[in-house]
Amino acid sequence: MKENDLIVFSGGVKAYAPKRLFYEAKLLGIRLRVLLYKDLTIRITPKEIDYLHNSHILPKSKSIFMRGLGEDGVYNAIKYYLINYYSSLGGRVLNGNSFIKWPSLDKTIQYLELQKKEIPIVESYVFGSKKRAMFLADKIGYPFIVKNNIGSGGEEVYKIENKEKLEIFLGEKYSLIKIKSLLFQKFLKGGEDLRVIVINKKVVGAMKRIANPGDYLTNYSQGGNVVGYNIEKDMEAKELALRVAKTFLLDYCGV
Repeated sequence: MKENDLIVFSGGVKAYAPKRLFYEAKLLGIRLRVLLYKDLTIRITPKEIDYLHNSHILPKSKSIFMRGLGEDGVYNAIKYYLINYYSSLGGRVLNGNSFIKWPSLDKTIQYLELQKKEIPIVESYVFGSKKRAMFLADKIGYPFIVKNNIGSGGEEVYKIENKEKLEIFLGEKYSLIKIKSLLFQKFLKGGEDLRVIVINKKVVGAMKRIANPGDYLTNYSQGGNVVGYNIEKDMEAKELALRVAKTFLLDYCGV
């Protein structure tokens, strides 16, 4: 059996990205496989380590891409072993260096690292109690944005219009989402943003994301609209994207 060009490790069978990657790879003649973390087993003994996929030896690959890197701690132990295994075989682990330095690269850590590099960020607040949350809300001013510090695709992002809605939100979510996992941000008007794609230290494309009228989420997965954007005419955005990718040691990212 020929060696794979790329293996994508994913957390779920319904995820859109792996399916799209498989489709595009097929068009380009790239040998790609999608494997699920839940089907992996690592056997560790004093003399050796066995890497198994559904009881079979884990297939070799020239490179691997692990979805969910840095987003949360789920499957982190397995991810460490995958990096060790494929690196020892001479394979390339996309964004592997970033994961080794920041196993859980949540939003609060991202903002810290960006602020240290003097890269612009939205004014944000991290806190440790409901009392502080209510105090900060008055300081920020309504409306403002509440986010879980882990997540993507516009999930768990809320616009809080007034104090009453904040009381309701914290009352409903407090037992499910620990207060320390939330952050507050100033609400930015406009309803649109840029997403710049960086691969191997090069900007390869960009898109403008636009929220629907009356909405605030620009994410396509949340119903937002996407249009092409000529990034070559926006050197400031291009430079910022490259700086972010360099800061977080990323081979691939969307900024």
